[in-house]
Amino acid sequence: MKIDSDQLIPLNKPSEVRQESPDDVQDVKTLRFFSRTGTHLLLPYHHAYQGYDCQQFPISLLIGEAAVFDVSAAAGHGSVTRECIKGSEDQLREQDMVILFSGGSDPGADVDLTFELFQWLLSRRPKLIGVDAPELTVSGKADLLYAICSCNNIPVALNLTNLQPISGTRPTIFALPIPLQGAEACMCGVIAVTDRPR
Repeated sequence: MKIDSDQLIPLNKPSEVRQESPDDVQDVKTLRFFSRTGTHLLLPYHHAYQGYDCQQFPISLLIGEAAVFDVSAAAGHGSVTRECIKGSEDQLREQDMVILFSGGSDPGADVDLTFELFQWLLSRRPKLIGVDAPELTVSGKADLLYAICSCNNIPVALNLTNLQPISGTRPTIFALPIPLQGAEACMCGVIAVTDRPR
């Protein structure tokens, strides 16, 4: 699959790069990044200090089937409502992962869900909620969404890329964070496997 450069969300530059190796044999550097760099996963520890961090979160809960909803018509033009997914609601099964494709037309724009849609998604007990935006909010409040997700042990994946090819499908998702002890968020590789022919 060809990836256009406008589909990519660039990683933040490291806030620090330090040369570590004293010789020319190996080129080893220390790179310092913020925990919310690039495609990343927010885990329950983000808002619930008794919640799992990146090292503790069970990997089995980060692998599973997903429903991918195209909400691009509403994203960037107000809140995403339940009406936006009408007709495709049946594709979401209990304990699926929920992936929201906003289209990424404005790479810095948040995706806002109405409380009604958020409650409906929660009623399906999702394993993960993900979006191709740097922030996911409910009624304009990110902290509210993250607090509720943390209390329900639901990780949130942000800055996902290349969702259009899997929009409307039921892929298997592998969300693979760096298992860092004490990290409430970290960079994450997210892979979608689908049987849709290329």
